[in-house]
Amino acid sequence: MKNARRFAANLILPALLLGSPVARAGGRAFMLALSYDENAVLEVHADGSVGDAILNGSDGLGGPFGASAIVRGPDDCLYIGNFDSLELLRICGSPPQVTVLADGADGLNTPDGLAPGTDGEIYVANRFSRNILRVDPNGDVYEVDALDGRPMCIVAAPGWLFVADDLGNIFGYDAQTPSERVLIANISDGLAVGNVALAVSADGGTLYHLDAGVLRAIPALGGPAEILASGMGGADEGLAVLERAGGRLPPLFFAADFAGVIYRFAPGGVPSVFSTGVPGVSGMLLSSCGELLTCDSNCDGSIDVLDINPFVTAIIDPGLYLEQFPACDWLCNNDINFDGAVNVLDISGFVDCVLGE
Repeated sequence: MKNARRFAANLILPALLLGSPVARAGGRAFMLALSYDENAVLEVHADGSVGDAILNGSDGLGGPFGASAIVRGPDDCLYIGNFDSLELLRICGSPPQVTVLADGADGLNTPDGLAPGTDGEIYVANRFSRNILRVDPNGDVYEVDALDGRPMCIVAAPGWLFVADDLGNIFGYDAQTPSERVLIANISDGLAVGNVALAVSADGGTLYHLDAGVLRAIPALGGPAEILASGMGGADEGLAVLERAGGRLPPLFFAADFAGVIYRFAPGGVPSVFSTGVPGVSGMLLSSCGELLTCDSNCDGSIDVLDINPFVTAIIDPGLYLEQFPACDWLCNNDINFDGAVNVLDISGFVDCVLGE
């Protein structure tokens, strides 16, 4: 393995001799972030810079405040829960067409979490009514379950729905029979439960629960929780996990603070500031960049030695790289250490990635 590592590194080292500019670029939207203060959906790039609003009040986004949950549905449309306006919005097409799928007259009461179902439906964590709602594609609304605590967020995994409430409970629901509630965990002891956030791994095997600035990993089938990070203060308004390079690299977590800070960290790492450009962050959704494979520098869907030359090009000539690989994103595919630049500091991680370490 040492010889293989040395061989791969030797193929990349000529980039050092040709120069390696420390460049920064916004690239395509890495995530969509809800700004409660501005009543807008903003693009956030992979370097943390914030672009223009893709939606605001003039597009039909209810306000003056209120966007608190966002999810992409199975129809590839965006769905937004408007906390103050008591609405579930569906946004499709370009330019975006905004329609009200359900509202307070249908039983929506501060929708604070959304998750896509398997048949085109959207599940709603209906905070102040203390229940879970199912909204069908035609706008029909049904109550799925009523809770003692206030449901703060809901996420979907293959075959399952998971809900976190403000009493520290995490419940699981079989997607085929969502009225049957299973208690996965209660982690309220010692925590300032309230604005909690929830995420789930792509395979549905691990839940990530954020409360009082503490991130915990919890087996979805039940088991002891593990603390992954802490010390983020009130960063409990949103949580997203980016699983990178098919598991060859550790996941990255993004936690939103209502004060306007989005933190970034890896398991066991110290949270650092990713972005401060979204006032009143109330929710996040990983966008197109999150669908790209880190280390897949030629964007062929696999990570192997064929990615070495494109990676070198990304270091020495970002413009040429984008000409040669228009389906790729310079930062998303090549910023291995996720510091907002593509340079020699990414080489070691790239070698590990190619070798599958």
